[in-house]
Amino acid sequence: MKAIIFNLKAIVVCVIMVITGACTSAYAEGTENYVANQVGNTRVVYSKDASGMYLTPKFKYVYTNPAANTEVKTALSWNENNDSWIPAYEITTVTNTGAKTMTYAHWNGLAQGYVTSERMIYQFDANNNLTSCQTMQWNNSAKTWIVK
Repeated sequence: MKAIIFNLKAIVVCVIMVITGACTSAYAEGTENYVANQVGNTRVVYSKDASGMYLTPKFKYVYTNPAANTEVKTALSWNENNDSWIPAYEITTVTNTGAKTMTYAHWNGLAQGYVTSERMIYQFDANNNLTSCQTMQWNNSAKTWIVK
């Protein structure tokens, strides 16, 4: 009986290893089709065509620091029909002693602005080890953050 259980465990472990290897190699192959270029606080990601000679813009990330302890990452996606960048989302990170707050806002095309929807607050101890993480979602009707 023990031999059968051991064999089943071995088979399960082997299957997990094969799936992990396949996923890793698929990801590695996918990243070879992209090229990133960073100039100053802007990073643009391009996809390569089959020949590898032509690049098409895909994503643009703009990093800003409006305050000493704040960093904003704005993501835009390329619209091939209009040859223009379309806002996608914005992540604001505020770092204070013992805590880091990340707020996610997605682009609302109708309102032509970012809509805040999620927030995560990370707490750290004196050695900068993570002690807790709190996830919240914005409740638009109550105009308040609700803990998930």
